[in-house]
Amino acid sequence: MKEILFNSYFPVFSIGILLVVLLVITFALFKTYKYFIERFPRDAEARGRFVEFSAKAEEAQKRYEALLSSYDEIKKEIQKTIEDARENIIDQAILDKTNKELAIANDDLQKVKEDFLDCQAKSNEEKQKLESIKEKKLQIEEDKKNLEVQYEEIKNKLDELKQHPNLEKIGELKNQLNEIEEKLSSKRIDLETVTSRYNSTNEKYSSLDNEYKLKKQSLESELAQKKEFLNKEYGQKKNSLEDSIEQIKKELTPLQKTLDEKNRKSSELDEKIISKTIELNFLKNKCSELSASVSENENKQRYDELKQIPDNLKSVVGKTAFSDGQDENDMLDEFEKYLKGHGYTFSRDVINAFHTSLKIQDINPLTVLAGISGTGKTLLPRMYSEFFGFYRLVIPVQPRWDSPQDLLGFYNYLEKKYQSTELARALVYFDGTRIADKEIVTKVKDRMMMVLLDEMNLARTEYYFSEFLSRLELRRNVNNDHDKEGKKDSEILIDNKFGSVYVPQNVLFVGTMNEDESTQTLSDKVLDRANLLRFGKPNNTDKKEKSNPQHLEKVMSKKLWDSWCKKEIKQNEKIEKIIKDLNAAMNYIGRPFGYRVSDAIMAYVNNYPKSNEEKNEKQALSDQIEQKILPKLRGCDLHQDSTEKCMQKIKDIISDLGNEPLSEAFNKASDGSVQDMFVWQGISR
Repeated sequence: MKEILFNSYFPVFSIGILLVVLLVITFALFKTYKYFIERFPRDAEARGRFVEFSAKAEEAQKRYEALLSSYDEIKKEIQKTIEDARENIIDQAILDKTNKELAIANDDLQKVKEDFLDCQAKSNEEKQKLESIKEKKLQIEEDKKNLEVQYEEIKNKLDELKQHPNLEKIGELKNQLNEIEEKLSSKRIDLETVTSRYNSTNEKYSSLDNEYKLKKQSLESELAQKKEFLNKEYGQKKNSLEDSIEQIKKELTPLQKTLDEKNRKSSELDEKIISKTIELNFLKNKCSELSASVSENENKQRYDELKQIPDNLKSVVGKTAFSDGQDENDMLDEFEKYLKGHGYTFSRDVINAFHTSLKIQDINPLTVLAGISGTGKTLLPRMYSEFFGFYRLVIPVQPRWDSPQDLLGFYNYLEKKYQSTELARALVYFDGTRIADKEIVTKVKDRMMMVLLDEMNLARTEYYFSEFLSRLELRRNVNNDHDKEGKKDSEILIDNKFGSVYVPQNVLFVGTMNEDESTQTLSDKVLDRANLLRFGKPNNTDKKEKSNPQHLEKVMSKKLWDSWCKKEIKQNEKIEKIIKDLNAAMNYIGRPFGYRVSDAIMAYVNNYPKSNEEKNEKQALSDQIEQKILPKLRGCDLHQDSTEKCMQKIKDIISDLGNEPLSEAFNKASDGSVQDMFVWQGISR
């Protein structure tokens, strides 16, 4: 079969290449002949022969194209036969060899094309030469005519002079006549030379004409022989291929029967496989249902502890809430009496500062009480939550804490359950989405919760509380309890499988911190998101008498708390100017503050009790300078010019506010004659 394919494919390309070469040569000769005839037509007879020859050449060109078309058809038929054979005989070696021969034939055809282009270039070059000769001949003939005219004119003048003799004029004319005769002689020589070249070109033309006719006759004869040979060869090859194909079909018949039998058995096996697959899928579904049931039970058991309500929260839920119309200032007066009744003395300014800091936790989600040990940092929030009926959760911070898991708990892979903290359980109930008992959820959501991080700076606050800080300040963007999209950004992740919980605005965070060698300082990130109340040394350490006032046994409702909080901030040009002056002062030392701090100061002043009174407004601004500005001055070199400018500007602002205790404490902290760096110790209360 390989021999058949080779014998039928190779001669076609060989003959094709030969035809192309001969036709290219003939075409080049024809173009050269046509060029000479067009450039140097000797007479009307020559032009007539040229037209006749052109017509014959066009006829030969058409015959050439017809032969090429016939050749292409034969080539296509042979290729089709080969393709038909390929459908039944997959012999890669034959295909590779055929492709290689085709590539060789294409290369030969490319070479012939290049030869033709070279011949065409030479023909164009010869054409330019002949054009130049023709132009030169025409110029010489023109010059000759001009000289003859001049010669006749001078001769006529001589004849006239003979009748009227003038020797000088006759001499001049004779000289001119001699010069013209010399030029005519030169032009005759040039004309003879050009005529000789022209005759030579005509001889070449005649030679090319004869050669073209001979080549044409030879090519037509050879093409006729090749066509007859190809037709005969094609018929033989076609018959041979048809016989081979029939033989192969006969050999394929038993194989086809065997294949049909195999297909039948394969179909039977496919039916069995489908049947078994259906059974297997049914069993898998059963297994999945059983596994889901087991997983559901495991998940219930895994997070059962998270869904247990803390005992203290349960007791708060069961108590009666204060009436909705309870006056805020009256309640603060009662709280102050409640503290004194237990033997504790806190100034009203401290009580108002702590109370206001809790009210603006939508923008400052953390209230920090700092100072030396034993000044009532933990006592104040404990008594506050006790009097106002907050659910209080005290969390002692450990030095090893470094992630939110220390606050919320973790999944125990050994016991296969989540070991939760009381904070996590409380947050699950305040979120309420995973609790089935909606009645108790409704009650929980109307209560207030205070989370007290005791000695919060024993560990890095940025490590274990950073996610809370970032999420809690986004609570103000939540429009209502049904705003699911708004809640997503402020949710705290409990566990990957359990999910996240939303911490609502009735959950307040308070932290206490001592300042000694065992603690960490707060970064600017924490300070910007917190109100820092610093407790200095107490002015009076005398013991107070206790009256042990009776607790009201009522709790704060979220509705009442919200009525005390002012969400819409009134603009005040006086306060805005003080804020800008403070920021300009901080800019001297390269520690300016942003919009968050500015908004927090405005919110604090607006939410301060009786803020419409000028005295209370100034006290609120003094609190914010103490809580948010002065902590940022820690470590400033008091001997630098920029620091002195900053201190002086802040000193002037404090002086204008008329807060003597704050002014005295600030002067002490910024006294460069006593210390090199700014050290804020707080106000003695």
